[in-house]
Amino acid sequence: MDRREETGEARTWYERIWAKVGLVNTNPELSPYLDVDKWAPYQVNVAAKLMSQGLPLTPAKELKTMTPEKLGLLLGQKCATLYGLGDYLQSLANNPEAVERGKKNLKALKTQRRVPGVSSALHAGRIAEMMIPELVKYIPRFVETVHAAFKAALEQPKYQEAVEFFRGYAAGLSKPGFKDGKLVRSTLATPLLAKMFMHPEQIAEMKNVKELRAFLLKNGFTKASLGDDERLQKLCSRLGYAPGKRGRPSKAK
Repeated sequence: MDRREETGEARTWYERIWAKVGLVNTNPELSPYLDVDKWAPYQVNVAAKLMSQGLPLTPAKELKTMTPEKLGLLLGQKCATLYGLGDYLQSLANNPEAVERGKKNLKALKTQRRVPGVSSALHAGRIAEMMIPELVKYIPRFVETVHAAFKAALEQPKYQEAVEFFRGYAAGLSKPGFKDGKLVRSTLATPLLAKMFMHPEQIAEMKNVKELRAFLLKNGFTKASLGDDERLQKLCSRLGYAPGKRGRPSKAK
């Protein structure tokens, strides 16, 4: 409950819409990956960095306060990203040979679970597969939220707020965050962030950076891609991840 609800102060129309935007998880198995209230601080930072690569116009740190333009940017870019994701999935569906190759590769991978990186890849694939039904259920509710935002922006009395919202929406819609099967602002750190996001239980058990490094090397990374211990330590510090430390890690600045 936020301060406005506690004091009985009415939210603005754009704050009310913003409160409806999030994904509601209905699969208990996905709680470690989708239920933000159960995340450690470093997981919040990891997810925020991944989101900023897919929604670069509205990084998480900018959403602590909401405005009509930010709401428009967020909704527009989410719409564009869903278009991009849909186009990518459709391109796969239209290529039966690629689908068949994918099935054969998956079958082969399942026979090689002990090979470094394979078990992790299969785990990530399973989690992604479980997330698809949640996304499918989310899309109609998101569309309703977008329609409600348009209606609210047009019905509220402040012309400037309507201008800011629709200007933001148009800008967001023109900038998809997902294109050709990847986040538009992927960096060299993206695979590491994704690995940390997909393995919260294992990452939480690490006692030091060397253990984390060994885990990553065992699960698909190379020494060249990770760099030395100091480089990995700096990344962990920026994420607020302190392996082996008791209590709540400090948040990244």
